[in-house]
Amino acid sequence: MKKLSLVLALLMALCLCLPAFAEEGPVLLAYYTFDDAENLGKDSSAYGNDLIRVINPDGISVVEGHVGTAACFGGASGMTPFDDANNDPMDVYGNRSFTISFWAKVDLENAHTGNMRVVDQGINGSAEGFTNVLKKNVAEDGAVTGLTFIAVTGGSDWWGAAATVAEDPAGWHHYMHVYDAENCTVTTYVDGVKVGEAYAEEEVVASAFTLCIGGSWAQWDWFNGGNRDVTGEGFIGAVDEIKIIGGAVHDAAVVEAIK
Repeated sequence: MKKLSLVLALLMALCLCLPAFAEEGPVLLAYYTFDDAENLGKDSSAYGNDLIRVINPDGISVVEGHVGTAACFGGASGMTPFDDANNDPMDVYGNRSFTISFWAKVDLENAHTGNMRVVDQGINGSAEGFTNVLKKNVAEDGAVTGLTFIAVTGGSDWWGAAATVAEDPAGWHHYMHVYDAENCTVTTYVDGVKVGEAYAEEEVVASAFTLCIGGSWAQWDWFNGGNRDVTGEGFIGAVDEIKIIGGAVHDAAVVEAIK
């Protein structure tokens, strides 16, 4: 009986240490405002998952943001919360629902037409992690016709949750990526409007590869032996007000209100 009581006590303690968003609704796991010049990757949520590892720091600058200041990436740089403790805000979610919300402004002059990963975690195209991609669309005469936003969770189709941003592609836009584990769906929103939905083909599992802002840690550090210049998937532009939320939130106003 004493052994059983001890096991129950340990289980209860473990549950108290983890975010309880599965039962209690949405929980803010990480919030990056990029407003602190001394600690650009500061996490303003209660969990303190600062972006403490900077890949190619010379390629990251501080610019005017959607609110306050923002982090600007040149295509071969990234920020992650990876440290010796592997303190990743997404490590707790497993096959749970989540919402990724962020503001982004693409540098159209320097951006390429390939995939540019903005907020990324894990190995995309498998059952691990997710990615948020922006692409510059160019007509045959070279004119920019808009942007494409693609959200992928686990093994869901790349094109299933794609959306085109045609109006003011050079400006700030709000993007949301919602994974609903209960309904196995990936839904995308641009500027608060639902623009795409896809079926998540596999259950999503936690990944050994950490969250990365501005690129893909798995692509840069593993598949290419740390050679960031050959992937061509780093983001070129500015990001601001990134929120990672435990739970599927389909209302941009609710996301904005979660602090």
